[in-house]
Amino acid sequence: MGLNRASLAAAVFSTAIASISYAELIGVGDNLSSPVIVFDSRGTTTYDAASDLFSVDAAPIAIRFTPADRPRTINPTGDPPMENVSINIFVDENGDLIGGVPGDDLIVIGEVDSDGDG
Repeated sequence: MGLNRASLAAAVFSTAIASISYAELIGVGDNLSSPVIVFDSRGTTTYDAASDLFSVDAAPIAIRFTPADRPRTINPTGDPPMENVSINIFVDENGDLIGGVPGDDLIVIGEVDSDGDG
């Protein structure tokens, strides 16, 4: 049954990220299908069936704030420059993503190219 939950969690991830990252701060309002973050496939995605912990650690590439927006590039920021998306969240018996892990559920580090000029 753990594998089924892992598969479901992976399938749900692209739409569930919206509920994880939903925030007034970035102005998504009531649109729970956004934002969507695209990240590098060279990162790690794991699911621990014993603890029901789903984790992602990767380099973000782009973000789309609403379905009508075009994707915006996420660039490294800081000194030294870096970019990262990290998700640590539990998966319940229905395959829904739920909080409760120690620390942050979602961290995104980077600058968003809001005007599209690179």
